[in-house]
Amino acid sequence: VAIDHLAIGKSLYPTIAVTGLRVANPDWASRRTLVSVRSASVRLDLVALIYGEIEIGSVEVQGVDLLLERDGNGAGNWVFASGESRSGGTGAPKLPGFDEVAIRDAQIGWRGQGGSVTDVRIESVDAELPADKPFELEATVVYLHVPIEANLTASTSLGDALSGQPVSASIGLRALDARANLELALRNLLDLSELSANFAANGQEFDMWSALIDRPLPAWGPYRVSGRADYASGRVRLDNLRLSVDGMSDTTPLTLSRVEIDSGTVTVGQSIPTSVQLAGSLDESRFSLDLTTAELARLSPPAESIPVTSRVTLDDFELGAEGAIRLPADSWGIELATYIK
Repeated sequence: VAIDHLAIGKSLYPTIAVTGLRVANPDWASRRTLVSVRSASVRLDLVALIYGEIEIGSVEVQGVDLLLERDGNGAGNWVFASGESRSGGTGAPKLPGFDEVAIRDAQIGWRGQGGSVTDVRIESVDAELPADKPFELEATVVYLHVPIEANLTASTSLGDALSGQPVSASIGLRALDARANLELALRNLLDLSELSANFAANGQEFDMWSALIDRPLPAWGPYRVSGRADYASGRVRLDNLRLSVDGMSDTTPLTLSRVEIDSGTVTVGQSIPTSVQLAGSLDESRFSLDLTTAELARLSPPAESIPVTSRVTLDDFELGAEGAIRLPADSWGIELATYIK
C-alpha cells in the first residue's frame, strides 16, 4: 500500500485525509495497481473512542479506479491471504457506525477470461450506515453509456447483516424510461444460496434496452411485468408471473398487437424438470401453455435428446405433444406424438 500524502486534523473530531492511495496488484495481474484512490477523508469521534466505541462521522472518497481479475488458476487479485483469520474467530468483525458515506467518480472493471474488460462507472453513492439502525443508500452508475439510478433501504444494520442475520431490502431502479422495484429477502448476506424477491417493472419500449444488452430489441411497448422469484439449492421458481406487452402490430408479421399473461409459473434448475405454465390472452383470444422438458443441464449440447411434453390452447383450439427433440451434431430431429382438438 502506498500513499502520496497523509494529513490528520487536531480536534476531538479529527479528519484523516489521504491523497494518492494505491494498493499493489499481484505480479501476474495485467497492471501494477489493484485499486487507486485520488483522495479520501474520514472524520472520527475521539470522545466516543474514550468509552471504547468507534464512531465515524463521515467518509468521503473520490477518484476510485478498481480492476478485478483472476489468474489462470481462478484466484482473484483481491484475495491477499487464505485460511482462517489470525484472531481465530469465526464471526464477522463488528463494524463501526458511519453517519455519512459519499463516493464520487469511481470506475470498477472486471477482466474476463478472454481479456476484455467490463466497466461500470459510479458517478455517486450516498449512504447512511449507522451501527444500530437499518442502512440506506442512493447511487447513480453508468453501464454501457446507460445511466442507472438506484436506492436501497434495508431492514437491519450493515453490521448485523454481515454477522449472518437475515436481511430484507427494498430496492428501486430507474434507467432510461423504465422503472423497477424489488423486495429482496436473504437468509444470509454472505451466502446467496437461498433468496427470494418480489419484483415489478414497467417501461415504454423494449428497444430502449438495446444499448444495455448490446443487441437489437423490438420496439414493443408499453410493457409491465411482475411476480415472485425464489432461489434455493440451484433452483429458480417464478410464481404469480404477470406480463403485458402492447404495440406489437407494427413490428410483427402476425396480426397481433397485445400479449397479456394473467398468471404464470416457471421452474428451472438442477436435478428437476424445466416447466412453464402460462395463461393469458393474445388480443381478444384466451390462451394457455403447459410445457415440461428436461432439467437445465440437458437443454444444450452435448445433450443428444430433449424430452418434451406440452399442451397449448387458444380459445376452443387445443394442441398437445409428447416425445423428444434430437440434437445430433449434424442435424436436428423431432419425434413427437401429437393430438389436436
